[in-house]
Amino acid sequence: MVKSIAVASGKGGVGKTSIAVNSAIKLAMETKRVALLDADFGLANAHIMLNQKVDANINDFLEGDRKLDEVICNVPPGLKLIPGGSGV
Repeated sequence: MVKSIAVASGKGGVGKTSIAVNSAIKLAMETKRVALLDADFGLANAHIMLNQKVDANINDFLEGDRKLDEVICNVPPGLKLIPGGSGV
């Protein structure tokens, strides 16, 4: 069964990304299958917190420029990251 956890707030700078990234890492360390979607289209930074240099993001997939498997980043410890887009 797939479970989803959403972290949201109407205000910026309250730690949504920090909570989401750290929760995803913790679950992955417990050998759970985890995919983290950074749905921020303004100032996405989950990839920065995970020390990942990305060439494509979720916006590229939604625009039809990339396939989903070209957007997903594999991040230790077994976490899959779908990076958000900045300034979209």
